[in-house]
Amino acid sequence: MEENNKKSNKLAIIGIILIVLGVGLFVVNKFVLGEDEKEEQKETKTIDEQNLELYPYYIVVTARYGATQETKDFINKIFGDNAEEKFRVYFQWYNVVHELTHGIVAYNTNTNMLERDIKYTKEGYLEEQKVNDFAVAYWKKYGDQEKVKLLKETVDYIVSNMKDPTDGKLTIEEYGKQLWQSDNPDSTFEEYGWFQFNSVKMAFEKDLTVEQALKNLGVTKEVKLDEEKLSYDKIDETVCDKVISDTVAKFKKWGLNFTEIYHVYNDDPNTNYSKAITKGQYESLKSGN
Repeated sequence: MEENNKKSNKLAIIGIILIVLGVGLFVVNKFVLGEDEKEEQKETKTIDEQNLELYPYYIVVTARYGATQETKDFINKIFGDNAEEKFRVYFQWYNVVHELTHGIVAYNTNTNMLERDIKYTKEGYLEEQKVNDFAVAYWKKYGDQEKVKLLKETVDYIVSNMKDPTDGKLTIEEYGKQLWQSDNPDSTFEEYGWFQFNSVKMAFEKDLTVEQALKNLGVTKEVKLDEEKLSYDKIDETVCDKVISDTVAKFKKWGLNFTEIYHVYNDDPNTNYSKAITKGQYESLKSGN
C-alpha cells in the first residue's frame, strides 16, 4: 500500500511538473515568441506600406489665377491671348495630375521617403520629366481632347516666347541639372518655368503610353487601367478638387497606393507643389502654425 502511495506521489509530482512546463511553454510562445512574430511581421512590411503609415497625408498646392492685378498682368504676359483659360487648363487641370504623379512615386516604388527626398534635391529634374511624361500620357488617354490640344498649344506658345536662359547652350536635362545644383532651383517663374514648360513639350514629343510612363516612374506592380474618360465643362477652382478626387480614385482602381489629400490654393503663380507629410505636419498646417 505504501509502495503504491509512493508511486502515486511520484506520478502526481511528474504530472505537476509537466503542467508547469506546459504553462511555461504556452507563456513563452504567446508573450515572448508572439512579440518576435509581431516584430517579424513589422519587418516584412513593404517600404510602400511603411511610407503610407508614416506619411498618411499628401499636400497639393495649386496656384490661383490673378489674385492681384500685378500677378494677373504677369500671367497675361506669359500666356498671351485668353490667358485665364490657358492658365487654368495648365495649372488647375494638367498640373494637378503632375503633382499627384509625384505621389505615385512616393507610395508605389518601394523607395524610402527620406532617401527619395535626398535624391530629389540632387536629381529632381529627372523625376520632373518622368512625371510630365506620365501626366501628358494620362490626359491624352482620359481627358477632353480639346483641352489636351489647348494644353499643347499653350506650352508651344510659352516655350517659343519665353527667353531661353541658356541662350541655346544647354539641353533641357542639362539646364535642369544646373538648376538643381544651384541654391534655389525654382528661384524665378521665368527660369524654373522655362524648364517645366519645355519638359511638358518634350513629353508631348515622346508620346508615351500610360503603361510606359508608369514603368519609367519605377512602378513595378501590375496595374489594370480602366477606360473611363474624365470630362469637365469648365476648368476653374470649383472643379479642381473634383479633378483631384477623380484622379486619385482612378489610381486606386488601377491598384496603386494613395493616401488622403490635403489641397490648398496659393496666390503666387510660382507656387505649385506637392509633398507627402506626416500626421503632425498635417495638423500643424491645418492649425495654421
